[in-house]
Amino acid sequence: MNFVLRTSSNLPFAQSLRGVLFEPLAHEKLSRGGSFENVIKYARDKNGNEKTEKLEDLVIHSFEILSVDFTYKQLIDAKTFLIPKNKYVVPKKSNFDLVDSFLWLTDEILICFQLTVGQKHSFDMNKADAIKAKANAKEFRIYYTLPHDKYFNYSLNASSVDNTIKCCKLLIKDFQS
Repeated sequence: MNFVLRTSSNLPFAQSLRGVLFEPLAHEKLSRGGSFENVIKYARDKNGNEKTEKLEDLVIHSFEILSVDFTYKQLIDAKTFLIPKNKYVVPKKSNFDLVDSFLWLTDEILICFQLTVGQKHSFDMNKADAIKAKANAKEFRIYYTLPHDKYFNYSLNASSVDNTIKCCKLLIKDFQS
């Protein structure tokens, strides 16, 4: 599996397969925790131009993976927030709107991971705002999580960046377990 991921980055017909292979490996690596370097934050300046800023490493503790079976609508409509603390939460539905996983970094910081092997990925900030409000999170971060071969040329669609929610990109350096 690792070999296919490392050797197929420039093969257009292999991109779907790369995504299918990358997701479980990235979930496993993120749930095991560790220090992730090369975190880049996206924002807009006062003129609306996109700007980037290197942030400190993201340090995550080890978390048990919890697969949950709900849709975005069920998450928003629930009486209580369905993302428990102290778990790395992965929606079972492969087409879950918005993100691929959730994690409470602290009691006040909710982070979401959007795993992708593409060159860019759009994002619905209205849905992100709704989740942030439902969670009552003081801070909400979205990490576009990428393999090494896509990380440095990855471009975030400027229309998807909102300064009230931290949008970052995160490098998954290798595919070794």
